[in-house]
Amino acid sequence: MEKQGVRVTTLQEQERALKSLLQSLSIKSKPLILDLPFSERKSTLAWPIQGKVIARYGSSRNLGKLTWQGMMINAPLGEEIISTAPGRVVFSDWLRGFGLLLIIDHGDQYMTLYGNNQSLLKNAGDSVTTGDVIALSGEQGIRQYTGLYFELRHQGNPTDPVKWLSKNVNNYSRKKL
Repeated sequence: MEKQGVRVTTLQEQERALKSLLQSLSIKSKPLILDLPFSERKSTLAWPIQGKVIARYGSSRNLGKLTWQGMMINAPLGEEIISTAPGRVVFSDWLRGFGLLLIIDHGDQYMTLYGNNQSLLKNAGDSVTTGDVIALSGEQGIRQYTGLYFELRHQGNPTDPVKWLSKNVNNYSRKKL
């Protein structure tokens, strides 16, 4: 039981660190000019990777009252992860508890987070469009899971990404290199 308490405390610290990072990124963020505001993209976003959803937003993490702030999508190591919508990469680095993490600012105070990666293929400052390959799936950050950890945040607060993704789970289309 003591071990579980330590794990809960660690996860809470990691969530605070992520919130602090997101707050600092939103302060530094430059306005984006996109063809369609992100707020009008609900239910149309491309899936970032093909795979089975093994942890849903809001579901229990089996650690006290902690819940998933995003979703975990199971996928083999090294699978291509794509940007779900156009934007600018504002973070591309390691973050404790999330592993190699890439964050894209989509304007209107919306950001998508792609964690648990094996490698990151974009750098902070890079512009991306829908379907750009941005990372490769991994197992570095979220214990016992291989694949992608995906979050969507508005004004720094997590929101259910499934409500934003296309209803067609096969709506995964990477840009040809």
